[in-house]
Amino acid sequence: MAGMTNLTRMTLLWILLLLVFLVNGQNNITNKKIILPTGSITLKSALNAISTQTGCIFSYDPTKISDNQSIKITSKTNLSLDATLNEILPKNVQYKLNGKYIVLQRVSVSSSLTSKTKQEKASIQNTKLDGKINKSATLERLVLPPLVDTTISQLDQQKADSVVIIENSNPIEPKDTILVTTVIEDTLSNRLDLAPEIQKIDSTKISKSGFGNFIKKNGFLVMGISFNNQLAALSVRAGLSNIYSIVSIGSDYNDSYLLGVGVGVNIKIDKYFSVNFDLLQNSLIAGKSYLLQVRASNTQFIPVLNYSIGSSFKIFAGPSINLIKSSYVSTISTTDLGLLVGIGYSVGVKVDLKNLLFKKNS
Repeated sequence: MAGMTNLTRMTLLWILLLLVFLVNGQNNITNKKIILPTGSITLKSALNAISTQTGCIFSYDPTKISDNQSIKITSKTNLSLDATLNEILPKNVQYKLNGKYIVLQRVSVSSSLTSKTKQEKASIQNTKLDGKINKSATLERLVLPPLVDTTISQLDQQKADSVVIIENSNPIEPKDTILVTTVIEDTLSNRLDLAPEIQKIDSTKISKSGFGNFIKKNGFLVMGISFNNQLAALSVRAGLSNIYSIVSIGSDYNDSYLLGVGVGVNIKIDKYFSVNFDLLQNSLIAGKSYLLQVRASNTQFIPVLNYSIGSSFKIFAGPSINLIKSSYVSTISTTDLGLLVGIGYSVGVKVDLKNLLFKKNS
């Protein structure tokens, strides 16, 4: 028992040290030093060199920004990413950092027009709107069908078939409107009290059935929350005989949202430890990068070691191998932004929903 306690402490200490190391090891991309070859090179070659040294991905429309234009590098001195971009980019091209993406945009608006736009925005923000409620405005009276002797099943039908009659000839006061609303709510409440009790799903009855016994013996149903250097995700794993499918929804550090599907296998080592091997395909579906016309996918292979805490909860940690493919989509063409391979980590917590469902009969 003492040996198992020491093993638990060592596992938790290893996870903590891994987290500290990875968090401290992530330098700000803008502070990374860039070394470019001196002389005349194309803009595309310079961007590829920066991408290789920093791991960032450039996103731009080649029909608006020519990457074959020649630029002159006069010094090999180590400069930060910001300083390097300011030196090599043409004057009519601006850049915007968006996580690991650097979006290049061509400037086509004159400075005078930009200044005017800012002034208009400022005037709009400082505008105050005044409004008054005209008490003499005509209030419409709503005539509803009677609710007397109406069953719950008939109420839904009345919602679809009832006709609303509007009368403008005799306006009513606001207090009468409140009274009508109160009467309707009270009547509906009384009808709901008379309705038969909704049948509840009893996990005990399910577990006693043949299907319940089969799921209890062979089923695999786990929900997990995971964190890694790419994204945080909520996932559900469901299957039979420890082979399962995965559905996940996640958000990365750039406020972009990804939907993931995959498969995995669970291998039990002993009472406390088990291993998972997951293969997951995440696709960008919404968020900042998606709105910038970036389309990306992240294929992950994630082997993790699980440690059980009780019968229904586990903590896990392990490495993750990521293959990121992205492209820039415009109305004219699609630009392939290339592949990026990286090794990260994955930590989190899992909940065994099967054990929770059938806990009463354990």
